Order: sequence, then structure tokens, then C-alpha cells
Amino acid sequence: MSGRSARGGVLLSSPLSIEKAQPKVGRASCPPADAFARHTRARQAAPLRMFPCFPFVLRAVVAIVCATILGCATMPEPPLHMRRARRFASIASRNHAAGEMDKALLYYSRALNIYRGTDSRADTVECLQSVAVVHRELGNLDEATECAAEALVIARELGAARHEVDALATLGTVLYSQGDTDEAENYLREAMELARSIGYERAIADQRNSLGLVSKKRGGYEDAMRHYSAAARIYQKLGDKPGQAACLNNMGALLEAQDKYNEALEKYNQALALDKEAGNVEGIAVGLNNLGNLHLKLGQPEKAVGYFQRAYYVNTWLGRPDRAAQDLEQAEKALSLLQ
Repeated sequence: MSGRSARGGVLLSSPLSIEKAQPKVGRASCPPADAFARHTRARQAAPLRMFPCFPFVLRAVVAIVCATILGCATMPEPPLHMRRARRFASIASRNHAAGEMDKALLYYSRALNIYRGTDSRADTVECLQSVAVVHRELGNLDEATECAAEALVIARELGAARHEVDALATLGTVLYSQGDTDEAENYLREAMELARSIGYERAIADQRNSLGLVSKKRGGYEDAMRHYSAAARIYQKLGDKPGQAACLNNMGALLEAQDKYNEALEKYNQALALDKEAGNVEGIAVGLNNLGNLHLKLGQPEKAVGYFQRAYYVNTWLGRPDRAAQDLEQAEKALSLLQ
């Protein structure tokens, strides 16, 4: 959701014919051209004769200025143990994105052990957050709660509002996964209000989307749609197409739960188009699966097979064998309906 102004080309003026001024002849007051040139060179050389060390002083000043600039631009390299921790966190992040949760947890835990032994509490909070998210996705809800609660305590001690927002949000999503919608809503609303107070718009959108899930679980479909729509508008404003697509997928699921299949189909197609524009491969896999399931409900198994097969290829490419196996099973189910 950002615009870019076009940059125009450089305008070049048309070439002009310049006539050379002709010297006037016959004026005794005008010095000859060679005399004028000698006079000009003498004036230019005068400072060097008065200050013979001038070139050397100039070079020294330039050298000092350059050294100062380079010295300021060069940042000290972090200690070896911090470099190792950040490398572990980077590996874990890539594993997480690839759906390799066990490896992600292993490397995040290694990074966290190093951060705990340093004064870098901000890095500790971020790593705790990541560990909590991975535990939640693995279904280790007690461990996820413990890590998120510890991150919240440290964030409040640091006065780090953004980290506090993230920790509150993580606790809310974990409680939602545990089925405690009341406590989940409390944490998510607290996170949203704090995010508003500091202008953390992406977190506001995240919490509105999560509150939509809570409302849907309670059967509050109108409230859920209101939250999803608000979140989608913020994501659109921020230019976050994957976030907007996630909201549209949630809207589609909400409409599908109310048997509003044609409206759900429209939302799913919009979400898939946005994910394709953004190159969000994970979102594309989700969208294809959603469309496959919906076409089964619409009594269109032939279309469903196509979507499930494409979802299978995408999840296989992403290295997610469990999800690919589910897609293949759904494709076979759709095929059996064609026989």
C-alpha cells in the first residue's frame, strides 16, 4: 500500500552555437594576448610562492578528514558469541519459514542460550518470542505460554513497548489455541490498545485479525467480519499484500461457515490473486487448498482436483510433506467422486 512517484528523465538543453569573440585590433590600450596569459599565470602561482608548504598542508588536511569519516563509518564488529547467536537465529528463521519446526526450535534454543548469558536483553526478548511461536505451532502450548510470559516480563522491565505488544499478542494466540477465548481476548485487546498508543499499525492489524478468529470461535460472525475488514484495510494501507490476503482467506472461511459459498469463493480468489502478486508461496498453498475444499462443497470435484494437485506441488516444493500428503488425499477423494 505504498505509491511511488515516477522519475522523469534528465532534460538536456539543445546545443547552441557559440561564437568566439574576436579581439579588437588597433587599440593600444589592450595588452597582447600572450602578455595577458603570463599575467594570469603569475597571479595564480602567487599563493604557492608565498606559502611553499601549502600543497603539503592541503594534502594532510584532506587525509585527516578522510580518516575521520572512515573511522566514524566503521562500526566495531560484535563479539564472536553474539555473531554465533545471530547466525543460529538466522538459520532458525529460515527453518521456520520452510516449515521445519523441529530444526527451527533447535537453533532458536541455541541462540537463546547464548543471549541469556549476555546483557542483550532485547535480543533475549525477540528470541523468546520466536521460541514461543514455534512451540505454539508444534502444539507445545505450556512451553509457548512460559516463553511468552517471560518475554513479557523482560519487555516491561526494559520499557520496550513494541516487544511488550508482541509478547501480549503471543500470549493471546496461545490462549486461543488452548480454547480460553475470554483470556485470549483480554490479552489481544491489551496488545491492540498499547499498539495504538505507540502507532504500531501492523500490530493493530494483527490483533484485529486475531480478534476476528476469537469472535468466529464464539459464533459472533458479525464481529468477526468487522475485525477482519478493519485488519484488511490497515494491511492494504501498509502495502502488506500477504496480510491482506490472510484476512480475505479468513473472511472466506467465515462466509463458508455460513453456507455463503459464492461470496466465499470471491474472497478466496481475491486472496489467491494478492498472494500471487506478492510472491507469497505459503499463502498460495493455503489459497489453493481453500478453493479445492470449497469446490468440493459446491459439487465441482473436477475443479477441486486441479486446486488440490497444485497445492500438492507447492507444498512439496516448500518441503512440507505432511501438508502435501493431505492435499494428495483430498485430490484422490475428489477423483473418486468423478468415477
